[in-house]
Amino acid sequence: QHKLSSDNVRMIVKRLSGFSGSDIASIASDASFGPIRSLGGLDAIRGVAASQIRPILMEDFDKAISQATKSVGRLEIQKYDDWTKEQAAS
Repeated sequence: QHKLSSDNVRMIVKRLSGFSGSDIASIASDASFGPIRSLGGLDAIRGVAASQIRPILMEDFDKAISQATKSVGRLEIQKYDDWTKEQAAS
């Protein structure tokens, strides 16, 4: 469950430019744990009903993105773009 508007999703997509698919999956996974982390430690989580867990918020993605690092560098992306253009031309 989430409380992201269409504008939030567009903003997230823009911020994820240059991240690999694997990076994005990791960021999304990390953001999805935000509501659980906000409950506290293991003792606080035990016995909590799913209905008591808040939805995923933009702040969860903000934090996950700010802590993430890109696994693919600019040089690798440029090489891939060049190869793609080369293949399209032939």
